Amino acid sequence: MNRDQLICLISPPKRATSRLIPNALISLAAWLDKEEIPNSIIDIKREPTVEINGREREEIIAQILAEIKAKKPTYVGLPCYSPDYYDVMDLAKRIKIECSPLKIIVGGIHATVKPQDLVFPDSPVDYAVVGEGEETLVDLIRRDLDGGEIGEIAGLAFCADGEFVLTSERKPLNLELLPMPAYQKIDMQYYLKPTRYLIRLLLLSGVSIFTTRGCPFQCTFCANRERKVRLRPVEMVLDEIQWLKENYSIDSFYVQDDTFCLKEKRVFEFVEGLKQRGLQLVWGAETRVDLLTEPILLSMKRAGCIQIDLGVESGSQKALDRMRKNIKVDQIKSVFKMCSKYGVRTFATVMFNTPGETEDDVRLTVDMMREIKATNYGLNLTVPFIGTKIYEEFVRPELTVAEYWLYDDPDLYHSIKDLRFRLAAHNLDLTRLYMKTLLGFQLWRSLLDVTTNQRYWRAILNSKRRGGYIWAFMQGLYRQMKTYLRYAMNFLKKKDLYR
Repeated sequence: MNRDQLICLISPPKRATSRLIPNALISLAAWLDKEEIPNSIIDIKREPTVEINGREREEIIAQILAEIKAKKPTYVGLPCYSPDYYDVMDLAKRIKIECSPLKIIVGGIHATVKPQDLVFPDSPVDYAVVGEGEETLVDLIRRDLDGGEIGEIAGLAFCADGEFVLTSERKPLNLELLPMPAYQKIDMQYYLKPTRYLIRLLLLSGVSIFTTRGCPFQCTFCANRERKVRLRPVEMVLDEIQWLKENYSIDSFYVQDDTFCLKEKRVFEFVEGLKQRGLQLVWGAETRVDLLTEPILLSMKRAGCIQIDLGVESGSQKALDRMRKNIKVDQIKSVFKMCSKYGVRTFATVMFNTPGETEDDVRLTVDMMREIKATNYGLNLTVPFIGTKIYEEFVRPELTVAEYWLYDDPDLYHSIKDLRFRLAAHNLDLTRLYMKTLLGFQLWRSLLDVTTNQRYWRAILNSKRRGGYIWAFMQGLYRQMKTYLRYAMNFLKKKDLYR
């Protein structure tokens, strides 16, 4: 047993080209450090232009296995979303075969909503963490090392004598106790290369941060089950941003909370803190149209916010009500008009193939897109993921584990992969609808997105990475064109197989 390296947290091979910081892993690593449990993060990276084919994936796995063998941990931790299922399970098998003895722990959304998919007789996974991982992981490691009763640990699933065991639910963590995420344990120079995936479609170097956990709303397409919103103290968030600026010279940040504008007073406190600390950064945030007021918008803009991402989903009130969005079409139109008035960029997420969608719903959505004139759009066909209300209602029979490959298709959001994934009530060709809307609203914007925002250009001209922006722009343009070409080929070859 290596007490100098008790646990390695590992990014799955599929995430090797992701430019999004693995927030869950660096939060867990920081908590383990706080509890004096030796740990490390294995996060093998490739440039986004690299295609993770079979050969490339084998090389990544070989690097992961080599690092595990060198570190000799007692435990390995892996995150798992439903699209990662096969990637994670295959890696777990390889680790068990080549690096034993050690125990494998899997957490994340899939482990929370379907832990029985991960722990079963003869599974390479020993434990599944259900819910937040920080406290559960520490309790598990300490009790397992001391030979204690694992069944007394809340938020855990495992097999005992061939039977599936799910322990009691763990209470949500007090976010005031969270330490600074362990950024130093990942390759920050890789993550800080300018990218169009931070403040979406706007080329910038920076990080995504969370200031809250949980969401009180109940959208039927979302698998988030934590309804109670917990808040990180604003001063802690500001300390983190200031530390990132001082240590990594970030140009920007993106607030990834589902409900950043939930509490108006807190937003004001946050933006005032940015100004008082002299943090001249550009930033963006995600929020709901019913939470964004004019005073909030103006305060955010004055503190450097240049883009707000808003969940629009549909221009049909009936469709929004079926999704339990709890917003009004008039609110959508009013908020986008307000953002345009004050020169704040907008990114509107729009979904087709929503539950019970009619041709009239589609028409109303397209009409609304023409009216709101968002700076950019995120267009997708709705996918019923495991753990969502729409999965429970529409996917009958439920997917078997052998069918999880459906979630691992690169064109998942652009064409219907299984009849059970068709949620719309109309008979329109959804692939054709997607391509037509993409060409009309998103294609030229995403390829040639240029802003006149002075704060944005000052951030780039003053950046320590300004030399990398041109190269990143060319790389991003190449990737976008390649992606859209794949969509077009998929459209020409397959169209919509399930009408």
